[in-house]
Amino acid sequence: MNDTFRIGGGSAEFVEVEIVGRSVPDATDYWDGNWLVSRVTVAVGGFSGAFDAFFRVDEIQGFRDQLGHLRQTLRGQAAFEPIEEQLTLRLEGDGKGHVAVVGHARDVAGTGNILKFELSLDQTYLDALIGSIDGILAAYPVRGQPAA
Repeated sequence: MNDTFRIGGGSAEFVEVEIVGRSVPDATDYWDGNWLVSRVTVAVGGFSGAFDAFFRVDEIQGFRDQLGHLRQTLRGQAAFEPIEEQLTLRLEGDGKGHVAVVGHARDVAGTGNILKFELSLDQTYLDALIGSIDGILAAYPVRGQPAA
């Protein structure tokens, strides 16, 4: 199973997130059970690198939901803005099939170096991206529920 999502397709410029596993595999509660250990690889322009990051399943689910709307309308935004802020992505559709990606990568949560980047895609990349995220969500479903 390939638990990876990639923005940028087969081009030389891309952002890739590989899910390594749950941070606390035995936790079943919402707060501890939904942290994922990930490996982020970024290649943009003359810059490339990789770093480990932590994301929550519910953050990935929210991004997936927004991507579904963007795919349907080709207009508006889909944002991945995790609490740790090690990787943020904002995809914006112009309604004509063009998708602009603006993001930043931070190698260490809270204090790390920051790389800001932009990518240009078209709508054809959205189906594969959504399919990859659906695979991740099937392998790592949200555990528990937040307390009311």
